Amino acid sequence: MKGGIIVQFKIEYILFLIIFIPAISAFIGLLIGKKGEEIRNKFYFVVTLIVFALICFLYPYVKASPLYFNFSGIMGTGLFLKLDLLRYIFVFLTSFLWFLAYIFSTRYLLKYKNRNRYYMFFILTLANTLGVFMSDHILNLFTFFELMTVSSYFLVIHDEDEYTHRAGNMYIAMSIAGGLIQLMGIFLLYNYASTLLLSELPQAIVNMGDLKYSIAILIIIGFAVKACMFPLHIWLPKVYPPTPSPATAVFSAVLTKTGLFGILITLEMMKFDMYLSIFIAAAGLFNMFLGGFLAIHHRNIKKIFAYSSMSQIGYILLGLGFIGLIPEHGKDVAYSSVFHMVNHALTKGLLFFAVGIIFMTIQKLSLNEIRGFGKNSLILKLVFAVGFLGTIGVPGFSGFASKSMLHHAIAEAYSMYPPVWMMSVEVIFVISSAFTTAYLIKIYVALFHEDYPGVDEKDKHLDTPHTVFPLVILSIIIPLVGIKPDFFLHLMGYSAHVHFYTVKNAFNALISIAGGLVIYIIYINRFLKTKDHQGQPLLLNPTYEWFDLETHLYAPVLSFIFKYTTLLLHVLDNALVFLATKSSSFMRYLFSIEFYSDVSYYNRLANLYFKMKYRKHTKHTKPLSDSQFVMKYQKYFQNKKLESQLLSFKKLDSIKKYSPHEHMTEYAEKTNIKSNISDLCIKLSSITYSIIIFALILAALLIIMLAI
Repeated sequence: MKGGIIVQFKIEYILFLIIFIPAISAFIGLLIGKKGEEIRNKFYFVVTLIVFALICFLYPYVKASPLYFNFSGIMGTGLFLKLDLLRYIFVFLTSFLWFLAYIFSTRYLLKYKNRNRYYMFFILTLANTLGVFMSDHILNLFTFFELMTVSSYFLVIHDEDEYTHRAGNMYIAMSIAGGLIQLMGIFLLYNYASTLLLSELPQAIVNMGDLKYSIAILIIIGFAVKACMFPLHIWLPKVYPPTPSPATAVFSAVLTKTGLFGILITLEMMKFDMYLSIFIAAAGLFNMFLGGFLAIHHRNIKKIFAYSSMSQIGYILLGLGFIGLIPEHGKDVAYSSVFHMVNHALTKGLLFFAVGIIFMTIQKLSLNEIRGFGKNSLILKLVFAVGFLGTIGVPGFSGFASKSMLHHAIAEAYSMYPPVWMMSVEVIFVISSAFTTAYLIKIYVALFHEDYPGVDEKDKHLDTPHTVFPLVILSIIIPLVGIKPDFFLHLMGYSAHVHFYTVKNAFNALISIAGGLVIYIIYINRFLKTKDHQGQPLLLNPTYEWFDLETHLYAPVLSFIFKYTTLLLHVLDNALVFLATKSSSFMRYLFSIEFYSDVSYYNRLANLYFKMKYRKHTKHTKPLSDSQFVMKYQKYFQNKKLESQLLSFKKLDSIKKYSPHEHMTEYAEKTNIKSNISDLCIKLSSITYSIIIFALILAALLIIMLAI
């Protein structure tokens, strides 16, 4: 427009908008919700839909070349955003699953209190999560990561009962502790690299030597808490059960991916260093096995899914580690890890929505109390079957493709490392997959093939589009990804063609499924099942008697550290107070001579000597005034026939003149606080001695410091 200002809109501005829109809308919706909940729900629906639409709109631009947005006026160091194809996968999944979870929430939360607060933090967590995935500056990433932790904490404690607050305390304590450790690593990184831009760090970190490993571990610890990496996973089974199911769905499907994304960019920063890759791969093996093993023993369905998430994250960590272990196939392994993240997000989102249906109806989560719930519900049975088959990796479902790619990575490593090592990795891989099959069969049989009269038949149905729509959408996508994995990999930027449906891949999948069936029949049915007094099957949970990391390790160790650290600090504090008090008294004693022009240093040191002598012989600790002291030690030394020592210091009367209050008063009265030049000279001459003594003390301290 002529005479006006034309602002040219750039496509990169959308990167800022997809964070800013939900961030500001979260607070606007809070105000709208105070006027009317229906208007607020529609407002948030439009917001999540707009964010998802904007992200879809960006796809062709991102596929052509990465997008960058830099703004120097934010966060002190500036806001640096980047969106390439790798980040786009996470951003797309986040907006898509958040949109479905929001729709599900509008039905799920009808009987809950504090809905207005829940929706505000739900949308605010969306903004922060998108910020994590798009940050191109590690300080920006850390800021969004911690904001995401704080906003998601309010989703955990939504019910505000004793159990949810304990879970929330565990979640926030571990997240903040991990964040502080991570921040220490970031400070060290900046001190030595002089940059925090992710694109510049790989080159800047080259010449750091072994210090780079310490920095990388510190940074990874913060991400590992959110990624539920063993042994920092203990918050997971405590947080999932009390958290509302829509929020649990995004916790499992998306928030855990922020930790995995952080670990991935840290490995990239380290140029996928061999030693660090071994560490991540080993952690992945622990996660895979331990998560699956614990899942088969629990009966709370959300706890089972929590340990299931821990196990599936183990597969992803294993893949991330193998990027550095087989660099010739690093790109293929990276895509297999990301592809499994996509599969896990889709299947766990679907399964948690299905659990939400159950909890909405009967407000229970134990398999002993909800068994038989879906026996007459065909829709729920089909939906759960899709999530089940997608997770265990049956051919034709998404899990089959991603697990096959990960298994190929292990096969490629046989030619590069000792076969015994790789065989051990493959055995753990297969057994963990068998565990996955076993605990999901356990859930499916309990929910859909057992009878329980406690479930009211009229309640077992899906009655609104708000619950049906998310379930149906995910139930369609999971088999589509499994049938056409090449198509979805091509959308992700992977150009190579992979033969998924081979006899070998199908056989590997069949071995894991058969192993899981054997574990269910032989172990779960025989050792984890019994019958109640009515003859109904009853699942057992022996894990309550097992070693627990929190109860038997972390809590005692932290209590011990707190107790004795407090004691040590108390001792040091008292010692410092004692030294400060005595030093202050001694210095005041030395420098107060300036007020006594009629008393020599010789007599003053005599006083000090006799005080020390008196205390040594009498062990008298009660403080005395000067006049009291002179009377007491005069009598004491006379009785001990030490008058000669007293006489050697001239008259005892001269020592009496050391009473500070008396001499200050006398000196003030003589001069009347109006010193002339001669008085000042006399005072300065006495100060000279004090300065000499003070200088000698400082010199002694300096010598001690240099010697240390």
